[in-house]
Amino acid sequence: MAFDINSFSGEMARNGIAKFSDFEVEVTGTPVGAGGASRINSGIIDGLINAAASAVGLGGIIGGAASVSQSLSFRIDLAQWPGRSITNIDYMDYGAPYKVGGKTNYGNSVAITIICSPSLVEREFFSAWQDLIGGDHRNGSKNFNLGYYDEYVCGQGFQIFQLDPNGNRTKVIKLVDSYPSAIGDMSYGWGNSEVVRLPITMSYRYYIEEDVPVPLINPTLENIASTVNAVKNLPAQIKGRSRAALDRAGVPRF
Repeated sequence: MAFDINSFSGEMARNGIAKFSDFEVEVTGTPVGAGGASRINSGIIDGLINAAASAVGLGGIIGGAASVSQSLSFRIDLAQWPGRSITNIDYMDYGAPYKVGGKTNYGNSVAITIICSPSLVEREFFSAWQDLIGGDHRNGSKNFNLGYYDEYVCGQGFQIFQLDPNGNRTKVIKLVDSYPSAIGDMSYGWGNSEVVRLPITMSYRYYIEEDVPVPLINPTLENIASTVNAVKNLPAQIKGRSRAALDRAGVPRF
């Protein structure tokens, strides 16, 4: 049918438009497996979780693994929504060949960038994660031992969310068996006053894609009482996030 501007405008107004800026990333949980959970949680990662939480002023709101999750959620300012492809198999019967669908191919890596704090605790977090894969020789030891796969991958804890214009999560991609395969360079210069961003490449096996129901938000008086003082000290980039993101961080409504 002929193009109609009113129909087009009505469709855009009715169902809305997704924007590249409406996204959020969470990194929850730690690598687990045979002996992996106790080795990680009792040492490197636990200390980094607490440091990351303090670095963004969230330590007074929530603790433990949830703190580093909220820290990275506010600091990851670029991410990729991964795609996939199907390998075609040529089948010849008679005439033009059929293109039969075959193996499913995943991109197997997602690039992100992270806004760094002055202590670079974000880089230390991912470096310590890599130490579980290839040894902690960067700290002066002579340990180049390779880690076991099940001990360093994150099952489904690396999640990328699509947000609606109100900041509500509508869709999620969960990377299965992810780990940081590359920590990128950071170029410094006295003539450059821009924010330091850390490039990270997350490798994964495949992903799970799900719809996210919009939650009903009902903050309690206890939440308000426990966080009202911490809110005053939140960094500027956190205060500027969407209302829904702040609700997930436990920040009360005023």
